Amino acid sequence: MHLPTSSRFYVCGLLAFAALSSALRADSLTWDSSGLNPNAPVDGAGAWDTSTALWSNGSVDSIWDNAGNNTAVFGSSNGAAGTVTVGTITAGGITFNPATSGSYLLSGGTLTLGGSTPTITTNANAEIASAIAGTTGLTKEGSGVLTLSGTNTFTGGLKLNAGTVSFSVAGNLSSGAVTFGGGSLRFVGTTGYSAVSKSWVVGTSGAIFDLATSDKGYVAYSGTMTFTGSGARTITLSGSSTSSNTSSASMVIGDGSGGATSLVKNGSASWNLSGANTYTGSTTVNQGILFINGDNRIPVASTVYIASGASIRLVNNQTFGNLQDGTGGGGYLTRAYSGGTSTATIQAGRFSGRIYDLGTDRYIAVAKTTSGLLRLSGTTNDYTGGTTISSGTLLINNTSGTGLGVGNVTVTNATLGGNGYSALGTAASHTIGSGGVIAPGDSEINGGIGTLTLNGANSTGAILDMQAGSSFSFNLGAGDANDTLRFYTYAGASDFLRDSGGVVLNFSGALAGTYDLFRFYSNAGTTLTDAGFTQATSNFTLGSGLTGYNATWDYSTLGVISLTLTAVPEPSSAVLFGLGGLCAMVLWRRARYRASVRG
Repeated sequence: MHLPTSSRFYVCGLLAFAALSSALRADSLTWDSSGLNPNAPVDGAGAWDTSTALWSNGSVDSIWDNAGNNTAVFGSSNGAAGTVTVGTITAGGITFNPATSGSYLLSGGTLTLGGSTPTITTNANAEIASAIAGTTGLTKEGSGVLTLSGTNTFTGGLKLNAGTVSFSVAGNLSSGAVTFGGGSLRFVGTTGYSAVSKSWVVGTSGAIFDLATSDKGYVAYSGTMTFTGSGARTITLSGSSTSSNTSSASMVIGDGSGGATSLVKNGSASWNLSGANTYTGSTTVNQGILFINGDNRIPVASTVYIASGASIRLVNNQTFGNLQDGTGGGGYLTRAYSGGTSTATIQAGRFSGRIYDLGTDRYIAVAKTTSGLLRLSGTTNDYTGGTTISSGTLLINNTSGTGLGVGNVTVTNATLGGNGYSALGTAASHTIGSGGVIAPGDSEINGGIGTLTLNGANSTGAILDMQAGSSFSFNLGAGDANDTLRFYTYAGASDFLRDSGGVVLNFSGALAGTYDLFRFYSNAGTTLTDAGFTQATSNFTLGSGLTGYNATWDYSTLGVISLTLTAVPEPSSAVLFGLGGLCAMVLWRRARYRASVRG
């Protein structure tokens, strides 16, 4: 059949387009180490080159074509995986699937990644020791671990969408940004320090920095961190390590668009947080040690959770806007290194963990400087740097031991209360300055009525020094229930100093009754002892909250100072009637007098 010229050109064009499309189409070819079973490729070791027909398209084995941008598939669940020696190869991507046993290692020559989005997918763990080159980056997919152990030169960055990329030196990651889209980055170095400075890009799926180090291996991450997508995200520092060194992250962690960033510390490996961070999400230390290297590396806007068994160690000073127990209760807060005192300023929260000195010359001090309520209930808070409360309310609710450390406690323009125990160390005192209030009890416990205990067993200083402008606040209730302040190991009036200008006692919930406000023991709560002063020398001044009651002090019981309240009597009906009659008589006599004058 003779076709018109125009039709012949049309047919030739279609054939040419089909040929070009076939040439440009990237296929997935499966490794067949035997070169004999294209229908059932065999796993195993071999050489990946451009001259041996070891690549199955499902029907025939063929040689590798570097120009095809094909995806190489390793793993057919048909035999043991092995080492594949790479020649000079270009591929559009690589997929690792499970073999019957073992995992694949690619080593040898340079592996160049081609195409617009070269992707390595690990549905099974694999390692590439060959140098990876290319200009369009590397995208990691699949839930498995991809270990990069070669000195790589690819540009365009590394994108972690799933699974884990493992490395041991910075050169394994090549140049360019690392973008987290759902995967994790694991450092496995064993031979000392590795500095990794990158542009870190974090999406809403967050980022995981993992460790599996040993010997002396550790990594120091630095660079800039930016955030993509709208929503909250989490940065996780995790892993296990037997290394004698601590890995660090000095990037500035902030918030992204449309949501807060949170920080989580998982695993037994220690991490050092040293960036001037600005994120506003929570900080959660679930396991291991998180070192805070620098002042306020945890933003004050972040609520901090320390789980039972986990630890935060301060290198400098840190302000906690809100400190809370984590999973299983509260963990540990201490100073990291020798060289002085770190101040933990805790503005609010509820923490039952331990605050303590790590050793000689590793001291912790606690401060509270803004309004808000802080509850501490740890029984072994034995830090020595002292406690300063200058705003808000601090309640101790420990059931025994030391609630406020063993150093001096100073309260000004703030309130100290709770149902716990404070036992200070040598020469330390509870000093309540101007505006300072001692208020036993906690509104969450027993209707707010409770007992605060100050123990002088280990101190040669005054147990309590109430200075000018200080006061007490007692909550009273039915059945003679009331707040009580107890003194243990009390040695006399020198253990309870009271300003000569008078110490005010304020009250709430007053009812008629007798209330034991102060109790003094020569030991730990079983033997009452003389207070060492009388009503005349007490310098106590009754303040607010007693309207409608007559108040009488009682010092008659050894070791107890009580206050008895009796209601002021209401005027009786008879008295009121009599007063009314008297007024009527006066008015009647005045009227008669005026009438007589007129007459």
